[in-house]
Amino acid sequence: MKRSKTKSHGIIFGLLYAVCFKLSSVFHSGMLYKMLTSYNNNEDSISSSALCNLVGALSRKSRKAVDAVKKYTARQFERSFMLRFISAALSSLVSIPGRVIGAFGLTWGAYVVLINLIKRFALVSPDISNADFAVGCIAFLSSLPLLFTDKTLCRMALESKLVFTFLNKVFGVPAETIKSYRAKKSSQSIAVILGIIFGLATYFISPLDMFVGAFAFAGFVLILRYPEGGVLISIAIAPLLGLVNHSSIVLASFVLLTAFSFVLKVLRGKRVLKVGFAGLSVYSFMFVIFLSGFAPGASNTMENALLCCSLMLIFPLIVNLMTTKQWLNACVIAFAFPSAIVAVIGFIQYMLGVSPSGWIDNSLYSEITQRTVSVFNNPNILGAYLSAMFPIALMLASTASDKKVRALGGISAAYIAVATVFTYSRSAWIALIAGAILFAVMITPKGILWLIPIAAVTVVLSIVFPNTIGMRLLNFISLSDSANNYRIAVWNSSWNLLTDSFLHGIGWGEEAFRTAYINYATDGTQYAMHSHSLYMQIAIQTGIIGLIVFFMVIVTVFRKCFSASSLLASDKKLSATSKAALSASLSIMISGIFDYTWYNFRIFFVFWALLALACAAANANKVDGNVIDTQYDENYSYITVRIPANGSKYTDN
Repeated sequence: MKRSKTKSHGIIFGLLYAVCFKLSSVFHSGMLYKMLTSYNNNEDSISSSALCNLVGALSRKSRKAVDAVKKYTARQFERSFMLRFISAALSSLVSIPGRVIGAFGLTWGAYVVLINLIKRFALVSPDISNADFAVGCIAFLSSLPLLFTDKTLCRMALESKLVFTFLNKVFGVPAETIKSYRAKKSSQSIAVILGIIFGLATYFISPLDMFVGAFAFAGFVLILRYPEGGVLISIAIAPLLGLVNHSSIVLASFVLLTAFSFVLKVLRGKRVLKVGFAGLSVYSFMFVIFLSGFAPGASNTMENALLCCSLMLIFPLIVNLMTTKQWLNACVIAFAFPSAIVAVIGFIQYMLGVSPSGWIDNSLYSEITQRTVSVFNNPNILGAYLSAMFPIALMLASTASDKKVRALGGISAAYIAVATVFTYSRSAWIALIAGAILFAVMITPKGILWLIPIAAVTVVLSIVFPNTIGMRLLNFISLSDSANNYRIAVWNSSWNLLTDSFLHGIGWGEEAFRTAYINYATDGTQYAMHSHSLYMQIAIQTGIIGLIVFFMVIVTVFRKCFSASSLLASDKKLSATSKAALSASLSIMISGIFDYTWYNFRIFFVFWALLALACAAANANKVDGNVIDTQYDENYSYITVRIPANGSKYTDN
């Protein structure tokens, strides 16, 4: 009996696998696949065109002038006061013995506590902060062990597994660079005097602000020297910046600082800037957004346009800096684990019942009392973010070489899926499922079979939770749902606005939309802040040209990645990275059908970062028959390493 059952199961799965591979074969022999995989041929044709040859000839003639400008810029920067000051400050700080640092920290912490106590009991000042008192105590206590060591700061960093891993994996600082700093003679007396001065200054300046300022300066120096670290930090902190004020400004500042560092490295010949056909399409869309800033629709249109252009700089930064397997792996981790933190926060928020009680039609969903928002303040935006991160977590869980990383990837994927359910965002549910299936299908034709367990889980959840999950799915297209009614009304009004502005657009930003939309709004939709559609919003803000350029970006990036898939076939991890990033960006686009997900600048940033990751992984393939890798010497100068088919290496400075 068991044998016949096993045999019947084998026949069923065999038939299903045969159908999957037949569908895959039909797709691979069709016109769509040929179009998607012809990117390299098209790029070669463009590169060999008369226009490109003319541009190439002109650039060769002007190369001497360009090189002269680069050398002049490099010399001026090397001699600049800023570079000398930063280099001297860095060298001095990391070469100070621990006992000197301990003397400063001990004195500073003591005076912070003293000033806080004076304010609290003697002056009875109203601006008393327990956090400031805690900072002083922590500084005092943590400085005590340092008084008994002569090890320098860089030596302690090298011996600390956590600190060295952070410096090496995030910023790419080699151990040789840290070892190159030698101990310098320093006076404890001067450290004590400085501790007293800075401690007394906390009467006017918050010690917490001083502490944050010190870390900000250290981060500024590290990013200025190692722009790769700036890319990873920007990606990692983007979702978590919802916990601070002016999150978009903070994120744009990190991106702009990293871009500034990268430009300096390029001018000094220590990094390389490459612009491909996919990159040109992205820059074209960036230019369209910039032009939309000149529209007279609102006072802050240009401000919003410049902010978005700044955030889009993450695309060339990732493509040009994340050029090795190590950097790409770090990039994936920078995406995955912060998303797990966001998911856990959302999960705990829901379990404790502290999620906002709005965002729901109580007449239809009386048993849904809350929708988790985590750090995004909107369940639909949270759902769009988590659904995009799901393929990234799946990729880590399935391809990571380290078992611990693989386990963390699996746990992250589980928390992301559960937190997405608790958003009760139906568009996010669809986006998560679509992204996961697309990723699975691109990995193997059998991935289409994921539809079976996904459908089964959906049915089971609907039966077990009929008044919550089941009801949300049942009313997905029902007009009895007030959210659906509202969204359709906004779409109709937005369409009327689009028909009057499809040629020129109204300008970029929420204020420009609201100013124009109020003239077309129907009853009950007057306060809509966007059109609830990513594609309609792009067309309204930038005109039909902007929407066409956007779709050109998507098609170009997808073609680039599909064309590289055959070259990446031998490297499953690189291939999976590119496909996961594509699936993740598609998830955001699916959410964008039902909502304007770019309303949140962090989602806007994540979208372009994901497209860049897909392109960066596609670029990390064989060029001219040789695998390209990059390394750095002790001065962090670029070294290109080519690995021919025979496996031997040779380097070019």
